[in-house]
Amino acid sequence: EDGTVWAWGQNSEGEIGDGRKRTFQSKPIQVKGLKDIIFISASTFSSAALRRDGTVWVWGRHHLDQIGSPSGAKEYSELPIQVKGIPPAVAIACGQKYSFVVDKNGFVWFWGYDQNSPKKIEGLKLF
Repeated sequence: EDGTVWAWGQNSEGEIGDGRKRTFQSKPIQVKGLKDIIFISASTFSSAALRRDGTVWVWGRHHLDQIGSPSGAKEYSELPIQVKGIPPAVAIACGQKYSFVVDKNGFVWFWGYDQNSPKKIEGLKLF
């Protein structure tokens, strides 16, 4: 209700998003740096949050570019980072190997599985 995000569970690769790395978090803990969040999506090792202003924030495992950061980034992010290079979003979805965004114009963007920066799927417009 207040736009904050809370997480718990496995945290060996920053999945909790609180800036620390440990093996397991049994109680809910606040994900750092996120406010005004209207939607979240989580996969096995990474998560994404959609902020009211249309920005997308990701954290967790990065070995297949799931969090969309530039080449050479470390294998995980313990804190949320903003995905750059996409227009304001209205929907997000995380998978084990890919993440997807629908922008305010209905175009679909993706990154992951060795696609380290967001790419628009040409010819696919949802609305």
